Amino acid sequence: MLAATAALVATSVAADGSSKPAAALAVAYARQDTKGDRHDLVTVDGDGKQAGHETHADASTSGGKAAATAAAAVEKVNVFDGLVTADEVRARAAATNDGTSTSGAIVGLAIDGAPQTPPDGRTVYDLNGYGQMVALSSGSTGILGLRVKLTKDYKGSKAGSVVQIAYASAKAHDAVAAPAQKAAAKPNAKRSAKKAKQHKGHKQLSAKQKLARALNKRERAWQAELLTRNGYAFPVAGKHDYVDTFGAPRADVPVHVGNDIFASFGTPIVAVADGRLYRVGTLKISGNRLWLRDKKGYRYFYCHLSDFAAAAYNGADVHAGEVIGFVGNTGDAEPTPPHLHFEVHMPDGAVVDPNPYLLKWDASGVTSASWLRRYGKDPGVRPGALVVVKDFLAEG
Repeated sequence: MLAATAALVATSVAADGSSKPAAALAVAYARQDTKGDRHDLVTVDGDGKQAGHETHADASTSGGKAAATAAAAVEKVNVFDGLVTADEVRARAAATNDGTSTSGAIVGLAIDGAPQTPPDGRTVYDLNGYGQMVALSSGSTGILGLRVKLTKDYKGSKAGSVVQIAYASAKAHDAVAAPAQKAAAKPNAKRSAKKAKQHKGHKQLSAKQKLARALNKRERAWQAELLTRNGYAFPVAGKHDYVDTFGAPRADVPVHVGNDIFASFGTPIVAVADGRLYRVGTLKISGNRLWLRDKKGYRYFYCHLSDFAAAAYNGADVHAGEVIGFVGNTGDAEPTPPHLHFEVHMPDGAVVDPNPYLLKWDASGVTSASWLRRYGKDPGVRPGALVVVKDFLAEG
């Protein structure tokens, strides 16, 4: 009853002049089988929370402000008796009145036992002539981790069979109220000017504020917990400079969701935590990039590297302070000074401002000196260093 009453309190007006209550819907499921049955399905419409074994949904319309979050994290995936396997498939959707944002990840993807390059967005794979798989397909309100369809029989499965893994969707709309009916009044120039001035001074939420507002209670708890944990290292092992640019506009992406750490070309980049590397490779925008997942499930994104260290490969286990790459400006960063773009993601994929963690690790984090003393003085010639090559053929 309280939620229904609060939903009538609004700051905007419906297009048709009528009042509308706040609405929020979150849906997630782990798997849809060949019969169309959805397993570990959770749905919240309005207010509440629901958690499955590998899914959760959270929605709220409190105070007329709507928000919804849905997520699925499916481990040890095996589709069609080994045709498609993955260590983990994740999908997440978060919505406010401003719209829905989606994210996803697939770790350890393989087709018929052959490792595949992890998708960095919607990607279509051929299943060795047996069918087609679409990974990380997203729409306006949701995302599907994997959709696997057979075009011919495979072992005991028939052509036309479809299996879907890890789905999440979220929608949210704030309440709106009908305008109060007022008697016609003569225009008041001073009052109109005052209202116009007040409207001009009204500030909308920044992209940074919107991203923070989209976090659910569980994600905010993870965010706070990470700040209390010890044993983490600052990601750049050398002289550096950075400011908080989380939420700033960018030309080739909707919004900047990391911090840029500027340093000399070839400065070593290190693992911020004990964990495992994945999605090591090169893309058009991010250039040389990799992901690190720590033992608590937190994930860290590094990009624009000039090169990778020898220890940086998919599946490599690394320690905090271990050199994994070198500062550069690959990808869309080529016109800019060398720097590391660094992001922090919660265990369900939600992105948060990395600046509080960088400030802490910069002041009191694990240094790479102890790792270098143990494993070697230098990881090798740093990319970007000037190397003089003597032309013996020219000398005869």
